[in-house]
Amino acid sequence: MLNLIRRITSKKGLCVGLGLSVQKPRVDNVVTEDLSPDELRRLLIAIEADSNRIVANMMLMALNTGMRRGELLKLQCDDVNFNTGFIKIKAPGAGVPKNLRPMHGLRHAYASMLASSEQVDVYTLQKLMTHKDFRMTQRYAHLRDEALKKASGIVGEIIDKAFSSKSA
Repeated sequence: MLNLIRRITSKKGLCVGLGLSVQKPRVDNVVTEDLSPDELRRLLIAIEADSNRIVANMMLMALNTGMRRGELLKLQCDDVNFNTGFIKIKAPGAGVPKNLRPMHGLRHAYASMLASSEQVDVYTLQKLMTHKDFRMTQRYAHLRDEALKKASGIVGEIIDKAFSSKSA
């Protein structure tokens, strides 16, 4: 609603000269949406059992590619190049229902799986997510506890190695 009022009263809006300035409140919408391995397993079982194959396939596509809902809805057969393994992503359009949040949550899960895998660097993840700014990638990619524990264990290995080389 505030967006509409702001557009109407802006310099290019319908009611120019009202002298009204609408400022949107800042909202901290940093949300952690990730799936534990058990939750991922249960989700995959539920997707497999779903009789609506179109929705099930879209959820699998979102989970496996990290594509946005608008990108998925605009996807055409010609956008998929099976020879190169690339998908041409088109910018999402207006009019997409807002109640498709589970699809966006899968985008978060995709980023978190890759970030925690220790096999994908953050620059590559940013490119895969098609983020212009790394800060946006940080909002999506949450390191799982297992990845953090493994990373913290590396310090012990470094110290042990330094200690053993010192005593040798």
